[in-house]
Amino acid sequence: MEAINSLAVPVIDYSFGIIEWTQEELRKLDTKTRKCLTLFKMLHPRADVIRLYLPRRIWGRGLRNMKDAHDIAILRMGKYINCASENDKVLTIIQQCLNESNTQKNIVNRAERLERNLGIENTHSYSNITAYKNKIKQTYVKINENLK
Repeated sequence: MEAINSLAVPVIDYSFGIIEWTQEELRKLDTKTRKCLTLFKMLHPRADVIRLYLPRRIWGRGLRNMKDAHDIAILRMGKYINCASENDKVLTIIQQCLNESNTQKNIVNRAERLERNLGIENTHSYSNITAYKNKIKQTYVKINENLK
């Protein structure tokens, strides 16, 4: 799982801000990953799928979920561009271009829309990314408690 998380997932991570992935495509990617794991005898065909994505410290397998990785990457990029300092001229130019275009596909708008959908308060800092990670962690802990 560590090899997948450290070698395969970052390849897809780089495309998250450039290519607009749909939820269906991310779900299919997770399904293909599970099929490959089953094919190579790393996952039993009837194994619990939720446990595969649980963190290792709560007895999961620790595989990264593509939807969560996508959401975190979009939030990080949107906040990075939004929180650009006055000294960084390149980011200031990018900010101006994005403000002029103001389309739904620009990364800042996608990050803000994602924040609204997730119910995360819009602070112009990186704390909302941590809040989203904590929200995912709490969901996994609740699932783990229900499995007991």
